[in-house]
Order: sequence, then structure tokens, then C-alpha cells
Amino acid sequence: MKNVFVSSIRDEADEVFKLAQEFHLGIEVLGFIEPYMISDFASMEKATKDKLSNIKQRSLHGPFLDLFPASKDPAIIEVVKKRFLGAYKTAKTLNARHLVFHAGFIPKAYFPKDWLNNCTGFWKDFLSEVGNDIEIHIENVCEDDFSLINDLINSVNNPNFSACLDIGHANVNSSNSLEAWIKGMNSNIRYVHLHNNDGVFDSHYGLCRGQIDILKTLELLETYAPSAAWSLETKLAETRQSVLLLEQNGFIRK
Repeated sequence: MKNVFVSSIRDEADEVFKLAQEFHLGIEVLGFIEPYMISDFASMEKATKDKLSNIKQRSLHGPFLDLFPASKDPAIIEVVKKRFLGAYKTAKTLNARHLVFHAGFIPKAYFPKDWLNNCTGFWKDFLSEVGNDIEIHIENVCEDDFSLINDLINSVNNPNFSACLDIGHANVNSSNSLEAWIKGMNSNIRYVHLHNNDGVFDSHYGLCRGQIDILKTLELLETYAPSAAWSLETKLAETRQSVLLLEQNGFIRK
């Protein structure tokens, strides 16, 4: 059985917790993706921890808006590092085993080589200040090609540092097929965001509608990235149907 998490895109909706308990799934917490929230965790701590009390497997999506770890400006890097360290401390407080950050690459705004060099330095420094108890995953968003994140993972060369493949982002923003992404990144993928879309907008549809051939994609993931955890990042109204698809095809068991 796969290690599967579920979320509701931006908050910890009650329906998601019911699904997680019913199907013995983990929860990916997305309530702290706004950078300012991570510094005000105490105000949300009790409510979030109480809701997670019956959930064993937990992951956290870190903040990403306005945060660019490839910046050349030391003042910006200081803020990014502060927010990301705050996310790590929050993940520890929640006993999360996975922590997801966006890659922060913007096509035509960065020279890829400069982005890679700057990011490599940032993540090596960051990882030297945190423990090895939480896996850090870097998620694709705007990248056309998988090679940039692949090169970052290989360059940082840390066993706790890997890729989060977001199949919806790749379907919208990349001219390369999902099959190419999965085969190209293979074992560097240790976490996957699952959702579907029409290939134009990042709509976070459920798995059962959209342009992506979900079953083919899941089979490719099982073949080339078998150790990766999966996280449903779908519209709340379509999450149960997505969970049922995974159950009906033998990836999870109720």
C-alpha cells in the first residue's frame, strides 16, 4: 500500500480529516503557506494539533509567496531563510515527516545556471542548520523542464533533500510529458502532488476529470519512483472521489 496524504488545497477542512481517518491516510497541512502565518504559528497551534490528534502520518507545505531562495540580495535571502526555518520548526511541532517548498524558479527571470548555483548554496546552508528528522522536498511550479530541479537535487546531494513532483503543475507549465518528467527524475522523486487539470489552468481538479491520464501516471510513478509518498491536492468537493479511485485500483485500502 502507498503512503498517501490528503489535503484541501488551502485549509484543514473537516471533510479531509474524516477522509483521512476513514481510509487511514495522512494529512498534508496547508494552513501555513502564507509567509506571515508561519511566524504566527502559536495562534493556530492548538486548533491544528487537536485536529491532527488521530492522524499518524503528517506533512507540511511550507510558505512560498514572495520567497525566492535563488535571490542575489542578501536581505531577501535572510527573510527566505527565516521563513523556511520557521516552517521547519512548525513541521517539528506538528510531528510532520515531510516538508514541501516551492523551487521558486521563474522562466526568463533567472538564468538557469545562476539559479542553480544560488539555490545550491542556499539549500546546503539551510540543511546544515536543521536536523535529518524531516524530509525536505522541492516542488516544481513554472519549470518547463525537469532537469533544473534534478540538477539541484544532485548538486545539493543530501539524503533528506529530494523532489516533490507536482503532476498538475507539470501538465500546465511544461512542454515535456509527465512520462518524461517521471522517467527523467525517477528516484529523485520522493513526494508527489496529485491533482488534474485541463492543461491550461492549474485548477486542482480531482483525479477523475482532466487531461492527465491518471492511472498511466500512477503506474509510471510506481515503476520509476516507488518509494515516493503521494499527496492529493484536489478541490475539496472532488477529494472523496479521488480517494475512491486510489482504493479501487489497489493503491490504498480502507
